[in-house]
Amino acid sequence: MRRLRRCAPYEADFARTYLSAGASAATFDAGAASVRRGAGLFFRLGRDFSEHWTLEAGADWIPKDSAHDFVQFAADAQLHLTRWDQTDFFFAAGLGFRPEAGTRHDDFAAHLGFGLLYHLGERFALRGEVRLEDELRHGRTAAAVGLGFVLAPF
Repeated sequence: MRRLRRCAPYEADFARTYLSAGASAATFDAGAASVRRGAGLFFRLGRDFSEHWTLEAGADWIPKDSAHDFVQFAADAQLHLTRWDQTDFFFAAGLGFRPEAGTRHDDFAAHLGFGLLYHLGERFALRGEVRLEDELRHGRTAAAVGLGFVLAPF
């Protein structure tokens, strides 16, 4: 398995900023008789703080019907197990917020997940992940596939 070289910013302070975007699919469980599926987009902005830890903020958008879209903002921490390998496994845990347009029923959610980054080089990686969420009123399972890009180190 190919290993990535440690770039200068990593050797100094491990700080690296990246942007990921891609397609996602989700299953919504809104009660015993109601299961809905949807496809949409995700965007993530992350910052590596050590060889193993990353903080990430992002947004998910899934059109549900003509009146309502699913929009969620989330933040999580990631533990990377194999940072310097071409195949980089990670676990994620965090919190999300989903505003309900036109109602007073905003939802907060806790989520857990795992994923894989397959590094194509020093700046690009393919990303796949699965997240399980538990909201106050219903749960959601999401799978996402995307492309990540490392921004200029700062």
